[in-house]
Amino acid sequence: MIVLVCGGSDYGHTDHKEQAHIYSVLNTLNTDSAIDIVVSSCSKGTDTQAMLWAGDNNIMVHVHSTNWTKYGKSAEPRRNAEMLKSEDVDLVVAFPGSAGTQDMIHKAITKGIEVMYCDKPSINQNQVVL
Repeated sequence: MIVLVCGGSDYGHTDHKEQAHIYSVLNTLNTDSAIDIVVSSCSKGTDTQAMLWAGDNNIMVHVHSTNWTKYGKSAEPRRNAEMLKSEDVDLVVAFPGSAGTQDMIHKAITKGIEVMYCDKPSINQNQVVL
């Protein structure tokens, strides 16, 4: 299965609970249906955590960088469209994010690609996410 992971650059960047959440979701997906490729934009936060998870699990990563210098504000939507055009994505896993994440979700739905929404987990200080 080819999984595109998207989410905010702040989600999972430094928060260990959020990082654990990303790993937990990907571990569960990989157990249910083997993940062959993780597609990522290589941004900090969610994308970096997904790439680290893939490396820890010997799963191939296809990276699509954002060319902010060339495209300015339109760089992220352009990259999102390119990712979905050039990859045979089976599932988009969407963690909390902002406009770029919403753009990816919209583009995936428009293409008929399944989107799995992963909200922030409700965790009190006595719980641990594995």
